Amino acid sequence: MREFSRRQAMYRAAEVAAMHDVPAFSCKAEEIYGYAHFVNDVGGSLCELEEPDVIDLLAEAHADPLH
Repeated sequence: MREFSRRQAMYRAAEVAAMHDVPAFSCKAEEIYGYAHFVNDVGGSLCELEEPDVIDLLAEAHADPLH
């Protein structure tokens, strides 16, 4: 159980870190490839993170049309 909990904590940390990268990847998708839209397919896992800062970050990035 200890190993499972340790790995779950590592996975959670990686998910949070990945969400912090989303705004930069969205900008790069537009700048490099000309994509006007970026799909961040996190589904229910975003809710499971229980990280208000991550949700705020993604909401701000989505609301800012200039990135």
